[in-house]
Amino acid sequence: MNEDEKALLKIGMSVALKPITDIASDVLGIAGGAWLHETHLRIKRKLQEKTQQIFEQRKVESPVEPSPSILIPLLSVAQNESRDELIDLWAKLLATAMDPKRVSMYRREYVEIAARLEPIDALVIAGLGATTEQANKTRQDLAFSLKVDVNQIDVSFRNLANLNLVAPPNGLTLSAGVVYITTLGKEFLRAVG
Repeated sequence: MNEDEKALLKIGMSVALKPITDIASDVLGIAGGAWLHETHLRIKRKLQEKTQQIFEQRKVESPVEPSPSILIPLLSVAQNESRDELIDLWAKLLATAMDPKRVSMYRREYVEIAARLEPIDALVIAGLGATTEQANKTRQDLAFSLKVDVNQIDVSFRNLANLNLVAPPNGLTLSAGVVYITTLGKEFLRAVG
């Protein structure tokens, strides 16, 4: 390897090892990088506070330290979410991963699922989970209870079905406006409950 190649390799390694906020600082400018860094810190504090509240509600006195294979992906995605409905969801996932009585409910795939949810999706799946009927609430029921347009529920049903959290009853399609929670959906709700 000649000197030029070594220099390029050294530059490439220094960029690859730079913290994400430094890279953002270069791309967005100093102010943008500082804003992103501060935003991540604010979100992490909020996530920590909400997780602590969950521990207090569940009376968890000695949380377990999760494996890095659990913690790193979860926090990497969660630190980018500032919408309250989804911060709550991330805090519940984190609390489940650290609760000795609930850690077996945690699955790493839940990070991928939660990362693809919009706030309305979190509200819809929670609303569906709150019902005891076999064929869960219709889209009209959910739209009324959440005070949103029926079209928003339809779009949410589509996303939740793509994530395999809900499905239409046998013989029906999503356009019928009635879904049930799949086994994966039930387990996801238990983990974030």
